[in-house]
This record gives sequence, structure tokens and C-alpha cells, in this order.
Amino acid sequence: MPIEYVELMKEEIQSAASFKSAQAIAITLRDFMNRPEIEEDILRKDICGANSTEIENVILPCTRELGFEAEKTRLFAKYECRNLRPDYFQRQVGMRLEVERGKTVMNNMDLLDIWKCHICEQARYLFLIIPKARRNRKGGSAKQFHLTQNRMTSFFRKENHVNVDAVFLFGYGSEASARGDPGRPVPNRK
Repeated sequence: MPIEYVELMKEEIQSAASFKSAQAIAITLRDFMNRPEIEEDILRKDICGANSTEIENVILPCTRELGFEAEKTRLFAKYECRNLRPDYFQRQVGMRLEVERGKTVMNNMDLLDIWKCHICEQARYLFLIIPKARRNRKGGSAKQFHLTQNRMTSFFRKENHVNVDAVFLFGYGSEASARGDPGRPVPNRK
């Protein structure tokens, strides 16, 4: 199931060198995540009850190669919330990368992620890696990717601009569940 990929950006940023660099890195990450063996590994780990670390571990070789550092500290030193950390940070272009699982929309983690990028002086770009659908133990699912895309789009209307020049959304997991189909069975966790 190919990675769903969307770029949301301020209109005036499209010709900026930093945007083109961020976009090239995003496309490299997307292409890595679309490799058949990586897709399969992500699908195996995209199960009810899993946490984001399991997905992070799959993409870690690529993020390291692209210059991302895990849980960079001191990015929020001037704020009262100085202990905030991104999942990953890339200093050269000023990019934060966050990997989410089940709480993307339910606990407003997508909004927290864009807020953290907004107040981070060193970051102008957000990579948000989220499930296409959130499956629950009762067999239901919510369209995480599309809900997040709709919520993020509001920040890229001129009247709502924040200090984030672009958000790159990556949707992983089963498309069948995102459509509300039963999809593949959820394996038992031991």
C-alpha cells in the first residue's frame, strides 16, 4: 500500500531554496517508505496497540542518512516548556519530524506537533508521519490521514499563517481500513 503523501505550504515559499531542500528530503523519505520491504515492515507494525517507536525504528536508517537527530534537546530553551523535544530534528534545513500512531487526531497530537514547530525558532518545516487509519479493538477505524490533512490545511490560508512554512504529511498503513473495510486481520499481541 503506497505511502500517501501531501505537501501543504505557504504560497510564497514554493520558490525558496530551503523549501526545495525540504521537499527533496521529503521525497527521498517517501520513496524509502514506498520500498516494498519497508512497506511490508510498516504494515506488520501498524497494528492496534502498537506505539510510534515501532514505526520510527523502520524509518530510522533513512532519517539518520538525511541528517535527522533523535529527540534533539534545548530547542525550546527560552520557553517555560523547555523540555519539549521533537521525535527528530534536522538542523541544516530546519525540519522537525514527528511519527504518530493512534493518538494523531484523538488526542490532538497533530495540532501539538504543528504548535511545537510554530514556537521552535530553528524549525520552519514539519514532517508528520501518521497512519492512514486508526483501527480500534472493536474493528472500527477513523481516517486519521484525511482528518489531519483537513486540520492542517487551515494553517496555510493567509489569514491563519503560523511560523511553519510547510507541512509534509506521510500516511502509512492499510488503505482498506482507511476506507472503512475490515482490511487485514489484527494479529494478537503477546
